[in-house]
Amino acid sequence: MPITDPPLELHPRFTHLIAARTDYVLVGDEDSVTLRGDAVADLIQLLDGSRNSYDLAAALSVSYPPKLVHFALLRLLDDEIIRPRHTAAHPELS
Repeated sequence: MPITDPPLELHPRFTHLIAARTDYVLVGDEDSVTLRGDAVADLIQLLDGSRNSYDLAAALSVSYPPKLVHFALLRLLDDEIIRPRHTAAHPELS
């Protein structure tokens, strides 16, 4: 079975994104998370569910090495701040 790389999005439990310089506060009905750092700040702005990890790394490659972007994505996935977007192209996520 081929490995897929689905598009990524912010977890839907977060209803508001508040920006303050390079800090972002994701606010939900039950919790909030503060994210820090230029790379994370730039990455959060691109997480609209239309790009996979390779697209995100390519979009930020002028400013950040792809390894840094992928590391940040792994951390965000592990912390359940972002998730794979469910699409018809990726039924394994349903």
